[in-house]
Amino acid sequence: MKVTVNGKERRFDDALSLSEMLKKLELSTIGIIVERNLEVVCRSEFDILKLQDGDNIELIRLVGGG
Repeated sequence: MKVTVNGKERRFDDALSLSEMLKKLELSTIGIIVERNLEVVCRSEFDILKLQDGDNIELIRLVGGG
């Protein structure tokens, strides 16, 4: 399966949930916003949503500061 993550093509052997993909990429779900095919994904759907071949994923990390 081929998925584009932040403009970079990634290949995965199996269909993955969004949470599983983040784990494989060694990314925490804390403080991250995920957009799939131009739509923001609710955190409650990270374990449920299965990625599809050709999906375009954008990951945005929230940073606090002043």
